[in-house]
Amino acid sequence: MPRGFSLHIGVDVRDPAYHQVDLRRTRCVNDASAMYDIASGRGLDATRLLNQQATGSRVLQWLADVAKAARQDDYVVLTYSGHGEQVTDDPAVPELGGGSEPDGLDECWCLFDRRLIDDELGVAWTAFSRGVRILLVSDSCSSGTMAETDAAAPGEVIAASLISMSACADNRLAFVGEHHGNFTQALLDVWARGAFTQGHRAFFDAIAARMAGTPQTPVWGTLGPELPAFLRQTPFTPL
Repeated sequence: MPRGFSLHIGVDVRDPAYHQVDLRRTRCVNDASAMYDIASGRGLDATRLLNQQATGSRVLQWLADVAKAARQDDYVVLTYSGHGEQVTDDPAVPELGGGSEPDGLDECWCLFDRRLIDDELGVAWTAFSRGVRILLVSDSCSSGTMAETDAAAPGEVIAASLISMSACADNRLAFVGEHHGNFTQALLDVWARGAFTQGHRAFFDAIAARMAGTPQTPVWGTLGPELPAFLRQTPFTPL
């Protein structure tokens, strides 16, 4: 029987030693806790990393551990809510895709202790086996291409199948409402406490439709082999 693993990251505060600009994006812990409740309620082995717990080493270690454990048809969910930024793509770090961004910018998550750039996630995806299904949900600014493979070594491919749902394009902002980020709130509204039973693509399309006319437009992305059954699979639900 396929297994499910999930990690839910919520960062409302950051270590001022690296992030001194006061850009606190409130309600992110609420987002992560809501996603954790959905995943755990669907039988996934769910983990939360909130604020000071959400360090770069912990996130990457969780990904490495799950990559070793996950097998064909297993389902991996990674969600993030917090501040996002674009930073200069450093050509001096070729092992992390340095110099590969057409616009010269990497996208990143602002974790508690440091920025986690998209290329670091790109390296993590290459460790997953063929047939593993990964869902990445990012409610953050500049999140459109947080799922990418620029950091993969020449000839290295993503064997797993990944679906990405992001709050907005790389050069756009993600906004918050009274209790949640606007993207997470739309997701929760569409999910309707588990009443939603269609597939991942239909789920994203319904979220995007719900956000039509707002200042942000969600972004859909995929990596690795296309699995039609994965697109049809109900979100947050192992087969």
